[in-house]
Amino acid sequence: MRSILGTPARRGWKAVLPALLLAAAALVPSQAKAGSAAIDFTSEFDYTNNNWSLGFQFAANSNITVSALGFYDDLGNGITGNHDVGIWTDGGVLLASTTVLPTDVLSNHFRYHSIAPLNLMAGQTYRIAAVTGSDNYAFGLGGFVVDSQITFLNAAYNTTTIGSGLLDFPDQLQETDGYFGPNMMISPTTSAVPEPASMTMLGLGVAGLFGYGWRKRKVTA
Repeated sequence: MRSILGTPARRGWKAVLPALLLAAAALVPSQAKAGSAAIDFTSEFDYTNNNWSLGFQFAANSNITVSALGFYDDLGNGITGNHDVGIWTDGGVLLASTTVLPTDVLSNHFRYHSIAPLNLMAGQTYRIAAVTGSDNYAFGLGGFVVDSQITFLNAAYNTTTIGSGLLDFPDQLQETDGYFGPNMMISPTTSAVPEPASMTMLGLGVAGLFGYGWRKRKVTA
């Protein structure tokens, strides 16, 4: 009488298959979350005095992923122009940048433009800056709150390109409540997504096991 589970060879691939399918499911990345604003306000002082490249210095308290960069919309009724925003290492290496548009989505006090996910490492220090143009930026005056995933350190700005409209590394630091033209959406960093080649090899392996089982059934029938 034939066993309910079939021949030993068929039992073998059937035993391995569930584990491979579970592994494949684990490798499929989950949908990215929108994240939370790094900075928000309880009160603010709006100000403009030139076309600066300014922002703030911060430290990552955990591994975080930046999904969007933002610029301050003082009245929530639209910014007057485009604003370049960037994130650098504390040593001046540009990691990511984008241009925030007047049509971008407004969330609380900022408009955000999505970027390719940028992973920042726990314990490392970074700087974010935006070109202010003719729009207001916010001077904190103590009326801001910081997401627990980062620590606000200093205001940061660049003095060599004032008025040029160019996005530049904010090399100057100032111990103050901060200049908030730029902002960012952050969330905890999830596990790394496997390379496409790894997913392909796994798929071929699963397909091969199905084929092997079919051939064994044909031979033993």
